[in-house]
Amino acid sequence: MGDRMSDLPFKSMDEVKSFAAEMKSQLDAEGYRALLFLLGLLDNQGVSRVVEIDGKSIEIDCYIAPIVEELNRRGFKTLSCCSGLDEEHENVDYKSDVGYISFVFDVKLYDYLQNKLGNSYVVKQSEAYLTPSIYVEVSGINDTEKKKKWVKLWETLRLFDSV
Repeated sequence: MGDRMSDLPFKSMDEVKSFAAEMKSQLDAEGYRALLFLLGLLDNQGVSRVVEIDGKSIEIDCYIAPIVEELNRRGFKTLSCCSGLDEEHENVDYKSDVGYISFVFDVKLYDYLQNKLGNSYVVKQSEAYLTPSIYVEVSGINDTEKKKKWVKLWETLRLFDSV
């Protein structure tokens, strides 16, 4: 992963939140929403439901909420996610064409996902909320294809037992 984390201007998410708060008075409403989006602080804009993860109430896109809940119960540490489904993001300003899920980086999980998912998914080392992570992208030409890939990813993760 290199030393990318130490090069960041922020050392904690509290610093990121403070920066956003300082910038609020200098931006119009749309500019501030764009900044929150870029910093990963914009509230979930899709069709979601609240789930409890590590004692915190978090909004997760409805389709993947059961997946994220189960993974966290099993010891996977998820950091961020988006279903990428058009049906859950019809009326949002900032929309991704792909779904994704990020986990706290674990070399065994990373190697497992790279070996089991092949090139039908993007699996890469990344950062999420200033934390080294594994990013898994779920893409498809439509919601039906993306849902099939979410199911395959979930089934693949169910077989991983080293968390």
